[in-house]
Amino acid sequence: MTDPFDALRAPTGPIDPDPRFTTSLREQLRTTMEAPMPNTLSVQPYLTVDGAAAAIDFYVAAFGAVEEHRLVEPDGRIGHAELRFGDSRVALADEYPDYDAIAPTTRGGTSTQFTLEVTDADAVVARAVALGATLLRPVADQFYGRRAGTIRDPWGHQWTIGSPLPGFDDAQYAANAEGIGLRLERPDA
Repeated sequence: MTDPFDALRAPTGPIDPDPRFTTSLREQLRTTMEAPMPNTLSVQPYLTVDGAAAAIDFYVAAFGAVEEHRLVEPDGRIGHAELRFGDSRVALADEYPDYDAIAPTTRGGTSTQFTLEVTDADAVVARAVALGATLLRPVADQFYGRRAGTIRDPWGHQWTIGSPLPGFDDAQYAANAEGIGLRLERPDA
């Protein structure tokens, strides 16, 4: 009886694949590489705040968020809550120092900034400031095609709140960027 592994030890020579196979394989690779990852649904920011219940009330009142649910510890801390901002979700919780979940107000600064797109940036920024946010940059028409302003919420998170400028397109974006010394680049299509 012969050893089945003998076939694997046989010398191999180059082959000339059928061009139809090559074309089919390349097309399969192209469509696979361009397709979105099938198990990736979204990215959800998770905020740590000192006073989650008050933060939820602020985000609902200032930004129109909808509270989905909250999990409350026996000591009253919120261990997890989820808010919906249009089609986006944000999770948040009170501080849990044992898990290094520390609020920006405790750390002394934030490492992230949120962008919230709304229909009326002026009104939303004014409402947020009236509810206790700090105005960092007043609402104005921006070079990138938004009327936007930036606030810091009472829990230390920065939010740029903007509305699209009508008729703004990539050509205008590129021209505006060039006007301030930037170059708009897009990855190869």
